Amino acid sequence: MHNLIWKNLCDAKLACKKSFAVLLDPDFSDQRHLAKVVALANEHNVTYFFVGGSLLTRPNALAQTLAYVKA
Repeated sequence: MHNLIWKNLCDAKLACKKSFAVLLDPDFSDQRHLAKVVALANEHNVTYFFVGGSLLTRPNALAQTLAYVKA
């Protein structure tokens, strides 16, 4: 997966196309916040969602965030 993202980023740069990534921290994202972010992302052509944070303190927060964004 990492290589695919890197390749896509490099290909976009070579083609002078811009990419737009949004970082979601599962510890600071509840379902209401995610709904707003995903709606805005769809309106503004977000290319990538990066999900992670320095600490994952809420049980299942990562899995829940990924599931919501994929849905």
